[in-house]
This record gives sequence, structure tokens and C-alpha cells, in this order.
Amino acid sequence: MIPKKIKSFIRGTQIFFYNLAMFFQSMKRIGLWAIVVYICLFIVLMFILTTKADVKTLAMQIWSNMLNAIGFGEVVVANDAVNGSSYTAARIAHDPIDQVYFTRALQRFITHAIISALIGGFLYLLAMAFFIRAFVKKGDKNSLDQFVSGTFLAKQEKQTIKSVNQSKEGAGDIMIANKLPLPRLSERQGILIHGSIGTGKTQVIMYLLDEIRRAGDVAIVYDKECTLKPYFFNEATDKELNPLSVLCENWDIWKECKTPIEMGALATYLMPKAVQGSDPFWVDAARTIFASVAWKMRHQPDRNVIKLLQVLLTTSLDELRGILKGTEAENLVSKDIEKTAISIRAVMATYTKSLRFLEGLNKDELKKSNKVRKAKKSKEPFAICDWIQEQATNQTQQKGWLFVTSRANFHAEIKPLISAWLGMALKSIQSLQPNSSRRVWVIMDEKASLNRLEGFSDIAADIRKFGGCVVLGLQSHSQVNFIYGRDEATAITDNMNTSVYFRSPKKQVAEWVSQDLGEHVLEEIRESQSYGPNTIRDGNTIARQRVTRRTVDTGTIMNLENLNCYVRLAGNHPITRLTIDYKERKPLLEQPLIERAIDYDAIEKVAMEALKAESNPERDEAVKVEQKVNQVNDKVGRNANVVDGMETEDHQAHQVKKQESTYIFHQL
Repeated sequence: MIPKKIKSFIRGTQIFFYNLAMFFQSMKRIGLWAIVVYICLFIVLMFILTTKADVKTLAMQIWSNMLNAIGFGEVVVANDAVNGSSYTAARIAHDPIDQVYFTRALQRFITHAIISALIGGFLYLLAMAFFIRAFVKKGDKNSLDQFVSGTFLAKQEKQTIKSVNQSKEGAGDIMIANKLPLPRLSERQGILIHGSIGTGKTQVIMYLLDEIRRAGDVAIVYDKECTLKPYFFNEATDKELNPLSVLCENWDIWKECKTPIEMGALATYLMPKAVQGSDPFWVDAARTIFASVAWKMRHQPDRNVIKLLQVLLTTSLDELRGILKGTEAENLVSKDIEKTAISIRAVMATYTKSLRFLEGLNKDELKKSNKVRKAKKSKEPFAICDWIQEQATNQTQQKGWLFVTSRANFHAEIKPLISAWLGMALKSIQSLQPNSSRRVWVIMDEKASLNRLEGFSDIAADIRKFGGCVVLGLQSHSQVNFIYGRDEATAITDNMNTSVYFRSPKKQVAEWVSQDLGEHVLEEIRESQSYGPNTIRDGNTIARQRVTRRTVDTGTIMNLENLNCYVRLAGNHPITRLTIDYKERKPLLEQPLIERAIDYDAIEKVAMEALKAESNPERDEAVKVEQKVNQVNDKVGRNANVVDGMETEDHQAHQVKKQESTYIFHQL
């Protein structure tokens, strides 16, 4: 049995000498053709450079010398038609004047020959280079895989830039990392920025915010850790929503929600449904109660969030029934299902307790902080929908931004409120008039840190008609799968037509990224070599086979360096690998967040006041009112067949219910 090393030696020598023989054979054939081309070029150049007179003089002199040398000097070689004389070979061979002409003609001939040889040699080298290049291309064509269809990777950034510029849409005014232009209007089709922590997502978002500020567009920026606010917040034009910040606007629920539909939408975003493992009834019921109570309080002169929470969370079920009588939530607090009502309130408390951080927003607490802005006596009520409408119709060149910020140490407590604000912002963009030139950016870095926004995939697809441009930052698509479920998560990412992928160190996530970057179909070349003791057995075999491959493989995604990413633009453009330049920035704000003072015991204080009201003798009047309501309802039931009487009693019942509800709110 032949040892493995000897087999490797035989294989190596056979392949080497076979390739060497093929190389010399190819060069020999090219050399022969090149010599023929060179001779032809030399002759053509000599024919062009040498005159007929010189050729005739040289030919005559050579012929005369040859005849004279062999003893035929008397042979007439030329005749002079003018003088009528003849020139013999001997005369021409010895005539000094003819020798002068001959010498000059010979010198010119030699000069032309040298010039022709040099020019021919240069052209010969060019011809050789051309043939070699042509044969290399021919070899590549028959040895390299040929692209057929699918996505493909750009060799350089210039290739993608050229593709965008030459496309039907052309390049827009927004760029990725100040390097790669987006196709015009493709920003409305969504941008996804995906990658592990510390890979460069924030740098891309900062570059994008530079572009948005330069363009003067409206922007709503979700900034979980206040990493963007210090570098972009402009006090003159921008607003902030963060219940723990001294810069937070005085957001008003009733100013935000002008219809029951909008109040229901707020409840939907404030109290999300879990995708897995829970009955949606409890959240739906909590939403209904919240929306009904909040809407009933809209006309109360002393309405505020703390009173709303006290009504929702601390009042007795009997009082809550009185408030909700005549509404769609009345049956949810019925005496027959008190245990169910308690469970519903427990679910509602989980999410609505985040509203307690809104306490005192109407007071401006910046009296001790001259670094931020001058103090005011109170803050005007603020509504996201009104702000978006104002900015969308604003004709100034530089429009304002809305920062929705948070910090990790209290994010879990205010997450429902933050999510509700962003949900209402998306809903407010849908209320704008369709516009093909307006852009309202919604930047959500760390999207997975928010609660589930119901219908987000539909909203992200719909708001583009109103100028909405959604930018999502994710650490892993698995986070979105967990929050929204696999199907809706796929719909969300599918709506993001432009994708920026940084490193994903885990194979499962990198596999998803690789799949999302797509595949291409290739004509794969498979080459095999044969060899044997007799050279007749040596040979090369080339075969073609159509295969499908990933454009960027999983391992490449897993091993990307920081600030390196793959970008896939909307449309038929190559996938591009970018290296992001780290940009040092000077912050505009000295402190990203200045926390304000909050009375966390405000709800308890309101509840204590409600308990004091229970001992008030006037409270007995509420019992009388309730009895009167029951009497009217009984009377209405007995006179159901009398139309006029029924209408009268209905009116009376309505008035009584209204008086009762007003009394209860007054007591609270």
C-alpha cells in the first residue's frame, strides 16, 4: 500500500508537469501567431515608410552589383529616356554619383527598418497582452461561476452608487452613513437597522438624524437611554416626552383624545395584549373600562390623571358601576361578576399605574435650573396629534422634533406610557392629509424595549401615504418574534425595504440575516483533472451545473467587525458591505436627563380624600339617587308598550344617571 505522502507527491508532480506542459504548449501557439503578426506589421510599416524611389534605387544597385560580380557587367540595366543613353551593370556598380544615391537610400531604408522593428515590437507586445487577456477572460468564463439571477454582492461601494444613480427612481437626498444614497422616496418604505450591542447601530442612526436635520424634516425619536438627545435636542424647536424629565411637556389625555375612538386607541396602546399564553378578554375588558371612564371625565373642570387613576383603581365597585351606567363597560363591573371585575381591575392596574408619573406635569419645576431654560408658572397642555398637525403644516425650513426618552433604571415602570405615546404618534400621522413630498420620520431605536403596539405592521405600511418614514433598530429579530408573534414580526420586518445588518454573533440570528439578504442562482463550473503514466491519459474536464447559494453566508455575518455592516437597498441594487466611520460629536446638552420631583403619594392622598367623603352625611344623597334610578327603570319596564310614556321615562332615567355620575365625580 502506497503511503499517503507518496500519493500526495505523485499527485502534485503529475498536476504540476501537466500544467507546465499545457502552459508551454499555449505559449508556443501564441508565440507562433505573434511572430506572424509581427512580420506582417513590419512589412506593412516598411511599405508605408519607404518611398518607391528608394526601393527602385536599392533594387537597381543590388541587381547591378550582382551582374557585375558574375561577369555580366555589360548588360544594360536601365535606359535614360531623356538623354537616350543606356546604363550597364558595370557603370552603375562603379559610378560615384550612383553610389551616393545608393548610400543615402540604404541609410533611409535601414532607419525605416529600425523604426518599423520598434513600432512592430511595441505592437507585438500589445498584441501579446491582448491575446493573453482575451485567453484569461476565456479561461475565467469557463472556470468562474456565472451569475444568473437573484441578489448579488457589490465589489465596491461605487458599484451600488452607480446602480442607484442610473435607476429609474434615481438617488434621493438621504444617505446611509454619509456614504450610500437611498433611492428616491425609498425612505417611506421603511429602514431596518439590525445588529448586536456595540456594533454600530447608533452611529448609523446618528448619521441619519444628521440627514433629517439638514433636510428640515419632522422627526419623532424614541431614545431609550438618552444617547441621542444630548447631541440633537434643540430647545428652540424640539419637545420631549419623558414623565421623569424636567423638560417633559404637559401631556393631556383629554386634549390628545378628542373622540371615543381615539380614547379607545390610547387604551389599546397603553394595555397591550400578550401574544402567547393569556386570554385576551381581560385586556379587552380593561381597555373598555379605561376608555369609558376617561371619556366620561372629559367635561369635569378639575379632571386630571391622578383623579382618573383613583376612579379606576381605588374606588369601590359600587361607585364604578354608577359612573359606567349607560356605557358599554357597564356589564363588566356588574354585581353578578364581582370577582371578574376585580380581576379586570388588577389587569388594568398593571398598565395604567404608569400614568401616575404624569403627576405635576402642569407645573414647571425649572426654577432652580437656569442651565436649561427660564422658569414658567405653568405648562400649557400638550397633545401629540396637535403637535404633528402643526409641524406638518408648518412652512418654516427647520421643523421641530419630538423626543420620547427613557432610562433603564425606571424604564420598566413607564414602558406602557412610552409605548402609548409612540402608538398615538403613529396614529396621528395617519390623520394627516396624504402628501407625496412631506416626510415625518419615526425613529425607534431599541424597538423591542417597547410594549406590543397592536396593528403596528399595518400602520407602518399605511403611514407612508401620509409621509411617514419608519426606522427600526433591533438587536435581534427574535425579540420581535417574542413580542408580536412570528407572523406579525415577519410582516413588520417585511415592510422594512432597506436593511442595514451588523454582526449577529449567534448562529440562529445570523442564519436569519443571511436568509434575509437573499440568494442567487449561479452557473457553477466544476473542473476535474486526470493523469496517468502515459501522457495520453492526461486531461482536463469542465462541466456546468446550476446551483443556488446564499449571497452572504452565515459565518460572515457572525464574524463582522464593529462598524462593519451589509446594506440592502430597496429595489434591484447590489448588496453592499460598508465600513462606518466613527464620528466624534459635541453634545448640545450638558446633562441628557434632569429628573423632576414627583409626588408618588398623590394617588394615596386622593384616595384618602375619597374616604373622608364617605363619612360626609351628604353621601346618603347618592343612595337616594340610586334608589330613584332603580324606580325609574322599573317604571320604564312596566310601561314598555307605551311609546310616549317610555320616551318620557327614558329621558328621566338619563337625567338621573347624569346627575348620579356628576355627583360621584364631584365627591371624588
